Amino acid sequence: RGADPASAFPIVTKTATFVGHTREAALCASIVVAVFVASPLHLPLNNPNEGVRVYTVKALVEQHLVVLDDVQRAWGFIDDKSAYEGHVYSSKAPLLSLLGAAAYVVVHPFTGDLSRPTLTRLCRGFGDALPCLALAFVLWRALRRRIHDVVVADVVTVATIFGTGALASINVFASHAIALLAPAVATVLVVDDTRDVRARYAVAGFALSLAVGSEYPSFAACAPIAALALWRRPRCAPWLVAGALPLVVVVAVAHTAMFGAPWRTGYSFLENRGYQALVAGTFFGIGAPHVDVLARVLFTPEIGLFFFSPFLLAAFVGF
Repeated sequence: RGADPASAFPIVTKTATFVGHTREAALCASIVVAVFVASPLHLPLNNPNEGVRVYTVKALVEQHLVVLDDVQRAWGFIDDKSAYEGHVYSSKAPLLSLLGAAAYVVVHPFTGDLSRPTLTRLCRGFGDALPCLALAFVLWRALRRRIHDVVVADVVTVATIFGTGALASINVFASHAIALLAPAVATVLVVDDTRDVRARYAVAGFALSLAVGSEYPSFAACAPIAALALWRRPRCAPWLVAGALPLVVVVAVAHTAMFGAPWRTGYSFLENRGYQALVAGTFFGIGAPHVDVLARVLFTPEIGLFFFSPFLLAAFVGF
């Protein structure tokens, strides 16, 4: 009496543990396989969002420069650049390029200079896919601890990868997947009151700075998450800032190296005049919302969020 019934049947406990671990392993394996099973690359498309980052990785590792002049002469024209004091640079937030450069630094002594297709795949795998998998793992574990329902946590994690644009974005060396996953991680960590609050706030700050440092417009999502964190636990603000500070410093140094000041971004020096018109008068590329634009990005078959990820409508039911 009063004893745990499972203690009388050890085989039941062991079987349940084995089944649980098997499902966890299957879930992780399915996501990893899905991420790496395909990486379509068609260079004639000359995707500027990806290409300008790959050009930056090549310049950083092979020439120890942030200037793209020589790389563009060698590999051809690429868009999404900034022109400053007679040189061209990437206009993108720098963190993703730095992640790709870190991977290239490791392999370059053994491989030498890589071709554009090979370097692109290296950057996709080690500069984008692996960080995204790490974020997905943190999200999964945090959800399991937060909601105490492993099935729901598993479904939400799988749906976030397979049911949104995350999976397609991971297959390109661009920052969209990180801009999706990092704020999600920060949100779950901020609303979790179980334990290690200071450590969770530090990780949340790191995730928020990773998102903005990889994709400037993700500031629109990260700012209210940071405000929520400060409203819930004002005393933990130093830990949130401490977690964000290392990446903020890295981004500031990169801005200074390219544009002469830590607060200047490539958006202020866009080479493409069409892009200049898009970001004119905005903050980090974020401007006042327009109803017609919201309707397009939410509901149209071309780019609609709810058209491609209809399960996200469940969020409104949840609210």
